[in-house]
Formats: sequence, C-alpha cells, structure tokens
Amino acid sequence: MRTSTLRMLLLIGLLGSAVPFAYGQSAAEAERLLQAMDWPRAATAYQQVVRREPRNAQAWFRLGVALSRVGDYDQAVAAFEQAGQLGMAESPKLAWEAAIGYAKLRKEDKAIEWLATVVDGGLRSHILTTTPEFGFMTEEPSFQALTLRATGNDRTCTATEHRALDFWIGDWVVYDQDRVRAGTDRVVKTPDGCAIVETWTGALGDGGRSLTFFDLTAGRWKQVWIGDTGGIVEQLGEAVEGRLQFLGETVRADGTKTLNRLTLTPLDAGRVRQQAEISTDGGRTWVVQFDFTFVRVTG
Repeated sequence: MRTSTLRMLLLIGLLGSAVPFAYGQSAAEAERLLQAMDWPRAATAYQQVVRREPRNAQAWFRLGVALSRVGDYDQAVAAFEQAGQLGMAESPKLAWEAAIGYAKLRKEDKAIEWLATVVDGGLRSHILTTTPEFGFMTEEPSFQALTLRATGNDRTCTATEHRALDFWIGDWVVYDQDRVRAGTDRVVKTPDGCAIVETWTGALGDGGRSLTFFDLTAGRWKQVWIGDTGGIVEQLGEAVEGRLQFLGETVRADGTKTLNRLTLTPLDAGRVRQQAEISTDGGRTWVVQFDFTFVRVTG
C-alpha cells in the first residue's frame, strides 16, 4: 500500500473519531448544510462523503472548512493537506484556509509555507500584516520576507496612461452654451487609481453615473454610463491632441443604430469642455446633443 493511501485511510479513521458519524447523508445534503453554515452537521456529513469518496479533493476542502469553523484546527489542517495532495495545492483559497488553521495552532513554518501560495495568487501585503491570526509572526524574518514579497501585488494604476483624465477630477458646476446652469458633476478617482467615477445631477432632476477606466490590455479607455432611467451607453476612448474622445453605439427601440461621440477637453483656468454628439448615418454627419463647460467648485 502506498504511503499516501495509508495516510489517507488513517486520516479518515481519525476524523471518524473526531466528529459523530451520521450514515446515509449524501453529498447534496452535505452541501446543503455547508450553504446553511451549519458547521457541526456539515463536518459530520463531509466526513461521510470522504469515507465514500476518499479522492474527492473538494469534499476534503469543505470538510476542512467546516472543522475550522467549529474550532477543530488539528483535523481541519489535516483535511486541507489532503485536499492539497489531491490536486488543490495551488488554490489560494485552500492555501489561505490552511494558513489560518496552522496559525491558530501556532505552527509558523507551515503557515508561512501555505501563505507563500496565497501571495503567489495575488494577496496584498496589507491583508497579510493586518490579519489577527498572523500577529504573532510579524517580527519573524520569514514572515517579513513574505510581506515584502507581497508588496509586488500592491501595484496600483500609476502608469501615465491612467492619468490622462486627471484634469476631469473634481467637483463641478456645469453650464451649457448659453451659460445656463445645466447641473453639477462630481468626478473622483478610485483609491487604487484604476477607475474614475462620475456622479451627475442635472438641473431638471435627471441624474446618472459613469465608470471610466483605462484598459492596459486593449490600450483603450472604456466608459459605461448608466442614467437614472436605466439607459446605458458604453464607449471606447483614446487621447487625441490633448483631449479624450469616446465613441460608442446604442440601439434604439425601433432597431436603428446611433453612434455616440463624447469629447472631453481641458480648457484654461482649470475648466473642462464636454461635448456630446450623435450620428444616425454611420458617422458621416454629427449632431451636437450638448456642449457643456465645467467650472471647478472652489472654497
């Protein structure tokens, strides 16, 4: 008998003595108990599942989750180890649960071993350093080295391309071509610098939001506008001679297609011009929908 098979059978035996055994529970019943977060009964049910299906990696993982939630960390990490040996070793989710379990048991080396997999999966350094279970390890060189390694996942959207719309960030009073107040606009950048969120409040009570971001893979800006009546406009944009121009297409209720063009241009004195145009002939001619001037709110 191979060592891994023997270890598996021994583990099943240990788990059988750790939780009451309930015969007749199916995998579906075990999943139902897991979804209901009935952890003691879920642990019992998944114990039976792994007895019937000893090579079911997901069942071993779920058994470990249930056991950890009832505080049986010794048996939980054993189940996680088994799930890893059955093909889930590279799963950041499994690695995180195993690391927490080993940390609860104050087994630093094993916690670090599993945390390395989570870091490789994209764990941010601040999560690593602020998780209470790992507090006892923060002064250890191995943990500090892992934290330093995790800083490689902390990169935000700081490339020059992501800053092409910085001139639009701020709180604005918006006027139309006749200098009549059209509304107010608030434009903020997300903390990671990866997206711009706009909140529009029109003078007539209309409103809406847009999410704008630079897609590094596509090399294009993208914007999704959602009006308060449910209308949606999706557009792709690029920088053109110091301004940002977006182009999109909408389909009307009657099936006709309309091209939309939105241009944002920085002006003097910190102002911004926003011009929206539509075309119903495939872009041969354009009609101006609105031509706004954004004046920054100060004080």
